[in-house]
Amino acid sequence: MTKEQWTEHMESDGLVAPSKGGSVESWRAACRDHLAKSCRMCQLRSRTLRASRRVKEIRSVYADLGMVRVKGNLGGTYYE
Repeated sequence: MTKEQWTEHMESDGLVAPSKGGSVESWRAACRDHLAKSCRMCQLRSRTLRASRRVKEIRSVYADLGMVRVKGNLGGTYYE
């Protein structure tokens, strides 16, 4: 689920995105309402955000340890 797809989904309810001049408060309230209603699109977006944050955290830990991300010859990624 990309940010653009999710934004289009939220705007289909008549909301205006904050990046397009809409209210931040009403946008956040609508997001909470959608998640509370178990909206499938919003759950997918939430899952995507959690996964990308987890990857960023892992990569920053490896970078702090001085390790470099390397692509392997047989595929896959590892750190040296």
